[in-house]
Amino acid sequence: MRQMCIYCFKWADIDTMTPIFEQGREFVNYYCEDCVNAAMDNLFKLPYKHACEPSRIH
Repeated sequence: MRQMCIYCFKWADIDTMTPIFEQGREFVNYYCEDCVNAAMDNLFKLPYKHACEPSRIH
């Protein structure tokens, strides 16, 4: 199964992507290996950074 990276909008195999759940949302965003570090850095700059964590789906 393939999923689109929400950060760079490239398609990749879902097994190589990192799901990140943001508290208060009903869905999980997926990030490719190239973007996950930048996405996490940006999420931890938010005022509600405690609400963001990698999902435990896989």
